[in-house]
Amino acid sequence: MIMTPGWIRAWPRIMKSMGWDEVDVRINLGRYDRILLLDPGIDTLTEDEILMFFDLTQIPIEIEHLPLDHFKCILDEFLR
Repeated sequence: MIMTPGWIRAWPRIMKSMGWDEVDVRINLGRYDRILLLDPGIDTLTEDEILMFFDLTQIPIEIEHLPLDHFKCILDEFLR
């Protein structure tokens, strides 16, 4: 599963709104071997936020830093 910091922050609220508890979360997300967290460095998750999400899902989280330099260059060219 691929997620961003915003989705990791939103999932607990979404799960509560659907009436899921920890068991429901693990049943529904249990097919995933790991979660790839794409972090562009804008609003990085804290270690506590990552740990809380892992505690909820019991799925290992791998972090991939995703620099936005390429998009900055494109915007700079566009705005010239």
